[in-house]
Amino acid sequence: MESQHLTNDNVLTFMDIISHHKIEIPVIQRDYAQGRKSSRINPIRKKFIKDLIDALKDFSKSIHLDFVYGRVGGKNQKLVFAKNKEAIENILLAVKGYADQCNIDFDPKIKVPDTINDSINSNFIPLDGQQRLTTLYLLHWYILKRIEVDDKEVTLSQLKGFSYKTRNSTKEFCTFLITTGTFLNFEKDKSITKSIEESPLFYSIWKKDPSVQGMLTTLEEIHDLLKSVDDNSLIIYWTNLTKNRNITFDFLDLDDYEQTDELYVKMNARGKQLTDFEHFKSWLHEYTKSNGIKISESKWSDKIDTKWLDLFWKNKPENTFEVDALIYNFIKSINLYEYITRTPKEPKNKEQQSGIVINKELIEKIRESNEDKGFISVAEFEDSKFFSSESLDFTFSCLTKLYDIDLGQLHDNLKNITLFPFLGNANKEAKLPFIFLSDNFNPSLPDRVFYYAFLIFISDNSIDLSEIETTEQLKQWMRICRNIIYNTYIQNPDNFIDAVKAINELSVHKCEIEKAISTENFSIKFFDSQLKEEIKKIEYFDKSDKWKMKIIEIENHTYFYGQIDFIFNLLDNQNDYLQFEFYCDKLSKIFNQLEANNFLFHRLLLSKGIYLVNSNSKYSFCESNAGSLRVRQDNWRKVFNDETKLKYLKAVLDETTSLDISDSSLVNYSKQTWESFFIDKKYIQNISYLQNRLIDWQNVWDIKLLEKLTLIGKHGDLYSYSLYLDLKIEKSHIKYISVNGRRSESNKPKIEIELNNETVILFYEPNFNSENCAFVIEFGSTKFDDNSEFIKMDKMMVYSMNKSRVAEEYGKALIAISKLLKSILE
Repeated sequence: MESQHLTNDNVLTFMDIISHHKIEIPVIQRDYAQGRKSSRINPIRKKFIKDLIDALKDFSKSIHLDFVYGRVGGKNQKLVFAKNKEAIENILLAVKGYADQCNIDFDPKIKVPDTINDSINSNFIPLDGQQRLTTLYLLHWYILKRIEVDDKEVTLSQLKGFSYKTRNSTKEFCTFLITTGTFLNFEKDKSITKSIEESPLFYSIWKKDPSVQGMLTTLEEIHDLLKSVDDNSLIIYWTNLTKNRNITFDFLDLDDYEQTDELYVKMNARGKQLTDFEHFKSWLHEYTKSNGIKISESKWSDKIDTKWLDLFWKNKPENTFEVDALIYNFIKSINLYEYITRTPKEPKNKEQQSGIVINKELIEKIRESNEDKGFISVAEFEDSKFFSSESLDFTFSCLTKLYDIDLGQLHDNLKNITLFPFLGNANKEAKLPFIFLSDNFNPSLPDRVFYYAFLIFISDNSIDLSEIETTEQLKQWMRICRNIIYNTYIQNPDNFIDAVKAINELSVHKCEIEKAISTENFSIKFFDSQLKEEIKKIEYFDKSDKWKMKIIEIENHTYFYGQIDFIFNLLDNQNDYLQFEFYCDKLSKIFNQLEANNFLFHRLLLSKGIYLVNSNSKYSFCESNAGSLRVRQDNWRKVFNDETKLKYLKAVLDETTSLDISDSSLVNYSKQTWESFFIDKKYIQNISYLQNRLIDWQNVWDIKLLEKLTLIGKHGDLYSYSLYLDLKIEKSHIKYISVNGRRSESNKPKIEIELNNETVILFYEPNFNSENCAFVIEFGSTKFDDNSEFIKMDKMMVYSMNKSRVAEEYGKALIAISKLLKSILE
């Protein structure tokens, strides 16, 4: 370029600027963010660097990087000096006249210094383009360092003019890169970052500078893409980069508009950056156009900024002041359904590994409310072929229907299906038609599948939602979908994919779902287990309306969660409605307050037989909260679905003819078994001790009460804790010490009793010897009378019991221990 400084409206290269002016990133600019490591920035940086390098591979290729603007300081210095020189010389001429009168020699001329040079003293201060300029600087540096060209040292000297004013460490690092003699290893198998950091001229403190960190990351990306390129090819790249001008941008010098410094600051902080959604809209428009993706909704790009946007504004959560993130995630979430239905989950066979399969990471990212973790780059969308004509048609059709229909009326029609516990919570009603419009990050995977079932129905343009018949069809469809979805494991992306595909398969029958599933050999494999129950319910619906009403009422119970097949199995006669009604009402009342009346239901059930649910050595009395599907399946449903345990349940239900259960059968309960230590009313605290209703059952003589979930947590012994409950009736200075952590000889559950100013320790030893267990009393100076019932050892009294008969012999042990302790007090 001939002129000594740059002018506006020029299409320039990086070398055009750096060869005429120094480039100085000002203090008001942020750090070099393009090199930051994050899920949001990584794909942007990778794509940008790849695009730059691709543009250098061929003379015919090029890339234009839009505007770079700022101001050039120190230009036209000779012109400024000339103007000032003329003004001063005019003043000096007046002085010369006075000097002549005084016969004094005086020269009014001012000599122009040779040091004034525009290109040497000027610097370009970018206000927009800092990130791109820094990346270009690093690309120039990397290629130039690896090749040998005639003007290499001159060009390196020019690159030395690039610097950051934000931090001294950034400025020093830029100087370090250009310093002649900086030794670097560009070998393929070595990290360029490691090579730089190993240099004796590199200061480790630079690594704390975020801009230096970013530059090292970018250099590593450049090295990864160019490390396999030979030197001759790199010379061609360099030629295309500099002489052939394959990478350009528009240059704008704001100083030419004679603006003040205030403008620069304002332009640098010119409001919010474009949101992810705004970038997405621009990309989607270009992507669909360039890939020939035809969308039925021709005005989608207008509606997305008008009608559909209004839909989200009307339904946004309180204290929310922007909805871009909501509508963007809604589009991703809804598009995901159609993407799943049309994309294979796995390759069809081992030989076909190259085809497009579902990108499961997208499912997790769409569910992620953290903006950075949930970021999906356009490259991921493109590589996964996430958007298609079909998926966008479905998404936009859903948006149109949600905008056009009366969502409030739709909720009223479905509220007896979408009620708690399926959606929402006990204190707040959830409205299915609205939930994804106000919060589409937090819904669970089952909730997402259920919403898909809803959208499949309402988005069908062949269905008139205003008709009464259609409303009934929608209710039937949603009720059956609800029951099969919330009673099938959908806990990970694999389950979710199978569930969405299964609902899509089932949706063919959405307008006559009850009739369809009742046909012979009907099957939807993923939901088959619960579908069998739904088919049985439909058979009962046909008997009479009262059957239907009672079935719907009991399946909506907060614990039964749509699965009630066990109640049919309780019936003596499958056509006995009165017995069915009685069981439903009684079970509903019991499970409304499962632990009422001192765990009466649990104790009654245990008195009929050992109903406890087994998991390895742990046994559960079953928790009272419905929790997740896994919690339900691992608790009471193991009772409901076990033929033997179901008989115990039936015995409890049949014990009284009223809806209330009674403890009358427990009054005379006399069995002396380990179960009696939970059934007997005086031992109720043995159950309440169990915060998670778990015991560790090794043998009848070795049963541990778990306050937490495992033996590593706090726990006690059944028999020592029972003894504590018995003794504390008479002893006021007594307490029970649970094990806190792993059990050892010095750390075991024990009873502490204050006697005669001494603490007596009493504990249970489940394995005193091969045949016996024992209660052991430890004491210090306290003297005990000789007692033949005890084995006297050094500062210990031992009451042994036969292991297999410990429950039977416990009563005698209690009498003997009470008598012994009482004698001491006397």
